[in-house]
Amino acid sequence: MHKSVTVVVVALLLLALTTAGFCQYNTVGLSADSATARWMGMGGTGIAVANDEGAIDFNPANLATMHLGAPSSDDGTAWEGSLTWGDSAFNELSEKLGVVKPSAGWGAAVSYEHASEAGYVDGELAPQAFEGFTDDIVEAGYAHTVCHGLSVGASFIDWSGQDQSNLGALYAFPLFNCLPPARVGLVWQNVFTQNDEPGILNGGLSLPVAPGLTVASDVYDITKDAFPFATVGAEYCMKDGVSLRAGDYRGEFAAGAGYKVNQWRWDVAYNEFPDHWFNEDNPQQWTVTGSVRF
Repeated sequence: MHKSVTVVVVALLLLALTTAGFCQYNTVGLSADSATARWMGMGGTGIAVANDEGAIDFNPANLATMHLGAPSSDDGTAWEGSLTWGDSAFNELSEKLGVVKPSAGWGAAVSYEHASEAGYVDGELAPQAFEGFTDDIVEAGYAHTVCHGLSVGASFIDWSGQDQSNLGALYAFPLFNCLPPARVGLVWQNVFTQNDEPGILNGGLSLPVAPGLTVASDVYDITKDAFPFATVGAEYCMKDGVSLRAGDYRGEFAAGAGYKVNQWRWDVAYNEFPDHWFNEDNPQQWTVTGSVRF
């Protein structure tokens, strides 16, 4: 009982931070072109829930939990490959190929992304400076279960000639009977960088609130003095393999859907971005991800 009350209080605090963070703009956090469609449909929320190759970006510790979501046709140790396609104001076109090897107690993933007209210069958004520019991004991550419910992981990302390392932790624990465990995640982002910038601490919470329904929230740069930037999202999984998602990505609307049958999964996401990010009205992004276990 005391544990349930504590988790609910933490959830309310995260949601309160989210509401405050919606009113502000912060460049800290996940790049909009790096996530798979499932998590972009939840408003870019994934620190405590992402369990595909997108975990490299959100929280590498999640890679150790991938086997828990395996279909009944295998034991959760099959390889998984995914292809993500995105079209947005960030990138004229981006393609991302990922391969994940889950297992009981550990997980590993690698991905490669090729993006046209990438939108960042020295960490600042500047799409107009990149016309005709292409970028290759290579990522790798590994996670291991330390003890029951607790996993840790690390990831390495090479993009635009810059190296970034992330360290993550994830703790899963039962909260409500007959529901999946709740999950709390922490990520130390930019642990080692070429320009010696200080690391950033991010946190996430995932709560199953009803059969098939999960709500989650991520808070970025939680150690800063001002209100941090945050996201919030929800996913409803039906018994026929259909999933519906919605969220708020940096103060803008996000929605998505997915369909899973046997070893195949397809996901699509739609995201809107603040007008002041770009020299255009109502900037948008579409993301599509297809994955297969083999």
